[in-house]
Amino acid sequence: MIQPEIERYGISARVTAAVTDSIEAYAEFNYLQSKVSYSGLPEAISRNANAGILFPGFSTSNNSATRAAGSFALTLPVYVCANGVGDASGLNTGCNATNGTLNPNNPFASQGQLARIQGRLFDQATFNETRNRAYRGAVGIKGDLTDSINFDFGATAMHSDLQRTQEGYVYIANLLSAIAKGTYNFADPSKNTQAQNDFIRPTQVLNATSDQVQFQGTLGTSLMELPGGPLQLAVGAGARYEAVDAPSGNPDYFGPTQRYFTLNAFGTKGSRWVYSGFAELNAPIIDQVEVNVSGRYDKYSSGQNAFSPKAGIKFKPIDQLLIRGTYSRGFRIPSFGEANALPTTGFVTNSVSNFTDAFLSQYGCNTGATTAANPNGYSTCPTYIRSGSYGQTTLASPNLQPEKSRSFTAGVFFEPIRNLSFSVDYYNIKKTGVITTPSNSPALAAYYGGQAIPDGYTVIPDAVSPDFPNAKPRIAFIQAQQINANTQKVSGLDFAIDGKVNLTDNIRFTSHLEASYIIKLESDLTNSGGGIERYDGTLGNFNLTAGSGTPKWHGYWLNGLQFGDALEVNTTVNYFGGYNLSAMDQGDEYKDCGQNPGYSPTGCDVPRYITFDLQTRFKVNDRFTLSLTALNLFDNMPPVDVVTYGAHLYNPIQGGTGILGRYFKVGFQADF
Repeated sequence: MIQPEIERYGISARVTAAVTDSIEAYAEFNYLQSKVSYSGLPEAISRNANAGILFPGFSTSNNSATRAAGSFALTLPVYVCANGVGDASGLNTGCNATNGTLNPNNPFASQGQLARIQGRLFDQATFNETRNRAYRGAVGIKGDLTDSINFDFGATAMHSDLQRTQEGYVYIANLLSAIAKGTYNFADPSKNTQAQNDFIRPTQVLNATSDQVQFQGTLGTSLMELPGGPLQLAVGAGARYEAVDAPSGNPDYFGPTQRYFTLNAFGTKGSRWVYSGFAELNAPIIDQVEVNVSGRYDKYSSGQNAFSPKAGIKFKPIDQLLIRGTYSRGFRIPSFGEANALPTTGFVTNSVSNFTDAFLSQYGCNTGATTAANPNGYSTCPTYIRSGSYGQTTLASPNLQPEKSRSFTAGVFFEPIRNLSFSVDYYNIKKTGVITTPSNSPALAAYYGGQAIPDGYTVIPDAVSPDFPNAKPRIAFIQAQQINANTQKVSGLDFAIDGKVNLTDNIRFTSHLEASYIIKLESDLTNSGGGIERYDGTLGNFNLTAGSGTPKWHGYWLNGLQFGDALEVNTTVNYFGGYNLSAMDQGDEYKDCGQNPGYSPTGCDVPRYITFDLQTRFKVNDRFTLSLTALNLFDNMPPVDVVTYGAHLYNPIQGGTGILGRYFKVGFQADF
């Protein structure tokens, strides 16, 4: 599967009424339903369950001390019986020769021997469908009270119903029960009835809701005339209620086996009111200088409050040149999912940088490249090491503090001649107390280096390799709570070029280019046991971006021809920069190629990706418009990325819809 199946439809309605010549009232309603579905790999039956809520995760691949009681490498018992009790070891099912029969799934049952079982249930793929229904209603009134005073008062309410249906996922207790009772045919799954399949893999339907209600009013007025124009003031206040109710789709409230293997336990619930007051003053001091200052105060019913100021200035020394800058401070409290949520787990593929030579020596290999001088390099390590992955389990923290930010921008806008302009803006943002998941690096380094695991982390080992039963196993899960990191800093440049020219009385050419360059993006995690991590131009922040990374460059260039009002032809060149296969939050050094498993066809760096789109619009008449779009016209496929786990062998952020190759879209628009 490259892209999920998506279905969307909605309706909108709006009514306006003139209360007076200068005041109007309005009401509007919007409804949107979206449905997204996709299929995945069939489920495995010998595996580790994701982190639970009340109990350690259950395992049918090992009985490590860190796993839930009863965990064991999944085993078929000798006897099965109608009253059999699920037991991963096959030893405590309660079935014997007096009350049961020989297990038809166990080829060694007649010899009185147990049998290990592993693999996937290939007769059914997993299936996920998400259906969201969003409702929005708004009413308001706005207009002029006097020649110098205007107002805008409104109320908005939104409600969302989210339903998630998941099929084909193995329920642990039912799997163990079916094995003990002999009610499922593992030798030939095609002979199982639908009821037998549904028992082991019951369909789950989960419902969640979110709500938001907002009231807001503003008043604006001109206070006086300045040399550059009117001094304008706007003030306002608002109140907002927000709530979410998303129960866990895979809890373990009734025991560690009363749940699915791979579904996340994530869930959250909460509500709060937010009260705000704000003001903005715009002062055109002289024709060449304009100053804008604003501020906002927010108070949360959960106890937090903050004032966020902003100031900006525009200086126009000559008609062709504008110099501008801003300074602001911001504030963000923890979301419901960060402060009050159940565990969620994502998986990260192992890389050579995770391991040490001492650890790999147990497996007869090392971290170096495989050469004639080093025949036991990393590429010779067993599949258990090279193709493994570990689960990163994120735990919410009720002790999180709000994030705070400081940002400033500075830029110029230059228009040397009419209809041709250039702009460049520098931005610099610093966040303190950033809410994030701790870097895995300290836990990885400690475990594979044979050191004590740092405070704040829980490391759960995987099952031992059958080929190396005496070797220390790889990591299965790393658990850590959300934290307030020291700081995060990002700086960069935004560029834009605009131009247009009339080629004839009926033909106009327009061109627009936008590009962004990240100078530096880094996090300071020293307070949580880490260090300085830099991400720009690499796969970092690996955890936050699902291995998609942070390329330094991205942009697009749009060129268009308009033939009167009837025909429009546009071309777009899309550019997404390359990046190094490294991530400091995975234990690498900056741009050291540490995530390259040794077989990347592009070496240490994934190259840039460029695509070309063609769009045409034809206006049939005043009511009907046809459109034809050719995306990725030259059929340029995205470069191979063997590391990112957001998609298979390509970066879904860099590649986007380009992975579909050349494809066409036809549209029809009718206005009534």
